[in-house]
Amino acid sequence: MNKDIALIADCGATNARFALLNLASGEIFNPLVLQCRDFADLAAACAEYLDCCEDKNIANAAIAIANPLLSEEIRLENNHWHFSRNSVRVKLNLENLFFINDFSAQALAISHIAEQDKILLHGDILAVEDLPQAVLGPGTGLGLAILHQTVGKTRVIATEGGHRAFSPQNEEEIAILRFAREELARERITNEDFLSGKGIELLYKAERFLQKLPPNSLTAAEITTNALQGDAFAITVLQRFCGLLGTFAADTALATGARGGIYLCGGILPRIEKILKKSAFCARFDAVDGNIAQYLRSIPIYLVRNNLSGLIGAAEFMLEKYSAITSQK
Repeated sequence: MNKDIALIADCGATNARFALLNLASGEIFNPLVLQCRDFADLAAACAEYLDCCEDKNIANAAIAIANPLLSEEIRLENNHWHFSRNSVRVKLNLENLFFINDFSAQALAISHIAEQDKILLHGDILAVEDLPQAVLGPGTGLGLAILHQTVGKTRVIATEGGHRAFSPQNEEEIAILRFAREELARERITNEDFLSGKGIELLYKAERFLQKLPPNSLTAAEITTNALQGDAFAITVLQRFCGLLGTFAADTALATGARGGIYLCGGILPRIEKILKKSAFCARFDAVDGNIAQYLRSIPIYLVRNNLSGLIGAAEFMLEKYSAITSQK
């Protein structure tokens, strides 16, 4: 059994990214992306990946998963996977298997992302020593983690902040909220209901309703493709999406004290970078008065364009756990 190489993974609701990690050098290699829908559960996806590797007998693994990690049993909210942690370890014949929330992994990756992969959208580049940072982003869901780095110590707090109740800021958004309540058949509408892949689809339907257009449904991928090809209506939908994200980011900064910076991660935003930059995102982030405006104005906000950041964070987590294991021997 190979104890020098570890399996690392970043599993969301749509994509499962895998790689191997050299525990001595920290090198990440053999990355591969699989579709979650193609596998019955996590163990099956891991086994498929390992079958593609030269060395299949791995002793250790660290997996970032898009779900709260509250118990032995894990049931993903946004796809069909349901498994126990130990069952995955046994099926893969692992000595040690560690799980981390996917946005906690994103947070651990931040200090290891190349500067050219972090695009400043707002605020000033500043030293962030001892100031909390927020790592958030829309994908199949809406993730959020808080990062606090001090000398020699990094602390990450996983949250489910994407499930905070949505708060409309104008009459159009009140109408959108009412539409969502009718469409989803529930009273409580969350930020994730709009700021996610399925949220883009809901906003598309709501925008057609607001403009008194016939009902129509497109997937998030189709809406995004249309927008990138210049379709005015799709661009309007994504601009509203970005504006709502700006308000969510501001509320997050105020609630967590994340004056050390906000990092936008996930699969959606890098693809619509040009639309994001031209949208009301920054204006919505700054849309407060008085002392609170000053509190927010200087906060740097970065768009992270590295699509392997979750794997990088999982690798950092694995290295930390491996160091603890070996120091006990």
